Amino acid sequence: MTKKINQYFTFDDSKKEFSLPTISKKTKYTYNSLKDFTLYASGSPSDTVEIKERLKSKKNYLNYLSFLSLWIEINFEEDKSQKIVFYNTPYTASEKERKNFVELAIDIIDKLNEIKSNSN
Repeated sequence: MTKKINQYFTFDDSKKEFSLPTISKKTKYTYNSLKDFTLYASGSPSDTVEIKERLKSKKNYLNYLSFLSLWIEINFEEDKSQKIVFYNTPYTASEKERKNFVELAIDIIDKLNEIKSNSN
């Protein structure tokens, strides 16, 4: 099954490959090459549980807007790494844009977690 998160991120379970954007093109990686990955919010390693809680916070609906930066760092067996930057401060974006970036990052991390757990 192919899961296309958006036009840039594609996960193909049948081929066990995923594509990530680079500056000039999409780069394909095999599921087996995935070593580890980390989600960073405001420069600190974060987990999706905490970020999901912040997204659905009833007390402060702008909670996720306080992130100064958001990126995922993915490491591969071949000593290669890929950094996917969603935004860095200063960044002016609407509330909807930031929320979309956070949700996209969560979708990617969830899929990477699924790949990693299935490879063990």
